[in-house]
Amino acid sequence: MRIGIRLLAILWLGFAAACGPAGPAKGNVYLDSTEIVLRESYPVQAAILIRGSLPTPCHELKVEVSPPDEQNRILVSVYSVSDPNQVCIQVLEPFEETAELGLFTQGTFSVWVNGESVGEIEL
Repeated sequence: MRIGIRLLAILWLGFAAACGPAGPAKGNVYLDSTEIVLRESYPVQAAILIRGSLPTPCHELKVEVSPPDEQNRILVSVYSVSDPNQVCIQVLEPFEETAELGLFTQGTFSVWVNGESVGEIEL
């Protein structure tokens, strides 16, 4: 009888772990266009306007901008996160987001979004 109770307890713990809350899952986005925006200020404020679609309305847009690296590349990562256990309508959700790239006084910087070059900032 003790083996049966232990086995039942192990099975229950495994089931509870499998059905427990999962962390957000990283997902894709569908990018339609990007535009580098330079504001008239000193130092120059640069931003990127990103238009596209999320896979579903349940996905949340995330944009991460890294400072310029040693080759003056600004890397922008655009992705989505969602709860994998959430039931959601399967329809694209359009978005438009502006992300700040930083303040610049001089130089040439290339801007990359999800591994692809999208333009340069030349001051």
